[in-house]
Amino acid sequence: MVAVATDSSSTPSNEKPRRTRRTRMTGAERRQQLLEIGRTLFAAKGFEATSVEEIAAKAGVSKPVVYEHFGGKEGLYAVVVDREMRRLLDMVTSSLTAGHPRELCEQAAFALLDYIEEYTDGFRILVRDSPIPSRRVPSPR
Repeated sequence: MVAVATDSSSTPSNEKPRRTRRTRMTGAERRQQLLEIGRTLFAAKGFEATSVEEIAAKAGVSKPVVYEHFGGKEGLYAVVVDREMRRLLDMVTSSLTAGHPRELCEQAAFALLDYIEEYTDGFRILVRDSPIPSRRVPSPR
């Protein structure tokens, strides 16, 4: 079934609204759309402040569609974090070209800084909701 939308913005009040066709997304396209929306919202608001309702509304779908693709907000967040970690790891490992340990360290640091600059939203996601260690390190006496 193809969704049909009406466009009444340019239609005079005495005429019928013109109907425009919207193409239906494939499952893969919908999944990618939900990932992008989730990534944007998680970066802006964090995990706790983002709701499935908000993700679904931004995508123009019902909540069950989000659950169907990811099992819930936690599943979507896990995929987003996994993709960001993979991107960061790829950037760091591909930057390691020199043999001297100091040069390798510098290359890794520059790759991290490049990631932060190029993928700011991804960096926000990785650091914003990072778990806080539950063990306290004893202070030196």
